[in-house]
Amino acid sequence: MAKEPMKGPGCFQWNTGAWFGSQLGSTCWMLVGGALYAFCAPLIGVTFLICFAVANAIGTSLWLRRDRLRPYPAIQILLLVIAMSGLVALVTFDVLRPANVRLDLTSENGGDLHEGYLMFLVGVPLGMVGAHLMEWSATAARARAQGGC
Repeated sequence: MAKEPMKGPGCFQWNTGAWFGSQLGSTCWMLVGGALYAFCAPLIGVTFLICFAVANAIGTSLWLRRDRLRPYPAIQILLLVIAMSGLVALVTFDVLRPANVRLDLTSENGGDLHEGYLMFLVGVPLGMVGAHLMEWSATAARARAQGGC
């Protein structure tokens, strides 16, 4: 018997492609990094793989409870879990990176992780605030359309 997903009051609704696309799209770099560093820096590789597994296990668990969870809080939890897993992976890489591993990021020195930290510490919270504003405005518009205050 198919689960009947709980409806959300605003713009966020359960959608298989959107859920797993965002979940896997946001965590696949940890899987690739884990595979790349598994042999040359095993602790980094294992940490990346654990972070990938934890984020996807929690994301899948949320999805499996979609008949009991509203979509908006679930997506906010997923975003927070992915951000925390990614931050753990990034910090692990930053602290334990072997001396011979060079980064080719956008910075000139080729080894600056500031862009990554900014993404996790500023970009993700801003995205969560943006999602909150979208949900809030859609919920308010629906209430106005139904004759509410």
